[in-house]
Amino acid sequence: KILHTADLHLGRPFNGLSLEADHQAVLDQIAQAILHHRPEVFIIAGDIFDRPSPPVSAVRQFNTFLKQVAAETGVAVVMIAGNHDSGDRFGAMSAFADTARALIRGPLLAEELPLVLHDAHGPVAISALPFGYEYAARECFADPAIATPEDVVRTQLSAARRHVPDGARWVVVAHAFVAGASSSEGERSLVRVG
Repeated sequence: KILHTADLHLGRPFNGLSLEADHQAVLDQIAQAILHHRPEVFIIAGDIFDRPSPPVSAVRQFNTFLKQVAAETGVAVVMIAGNHDSGDRFGAMSAFADTARALIRGPLLAEELPLVLHDAHGPVAISALPFGYEYAARECFADPAIATPEDVVRTQLSAARRHVPDGARWVVVAHAFVAGASSSEGERSLVRVG
């Protein structure tokens, strides 16, 4: 079971007014949903913060939330940097993460290693593909032909696919718009998926 969210934009003001209390209400609702639904994986698919250098209060608020989730649940956490986040800051957060329980991805990496979890049906590989600009992807993957956001994601997927164990189900987390997506049974038809 997966609980997914994105685009929290912590630290964002509205017409000069703080939204910290509103953001706290949302984080409290997410924490309650995790406790109530007991997912095995909690995914935050980018734009946790509203800007690369968020206010200290927003960072503290998010750190408190993560500590609560870690202390009160056994959920695995997958987080990626979005276009509003700092990939390098996320990279620093990942340095001390429990790699059996967390996958935190900030800057692009040529080796996209998944978090592999197991359930009654076998392994599930979760690849976390952070947002990356074309210039950063050209440098990371040593490929001067990367010219569009589509090229970036295609290259990330190729790098990630190499590390998916045989027979594993594959979940990809990305912060992107996807055209031409197809839905599975029970979902409404989507032309674009954010």
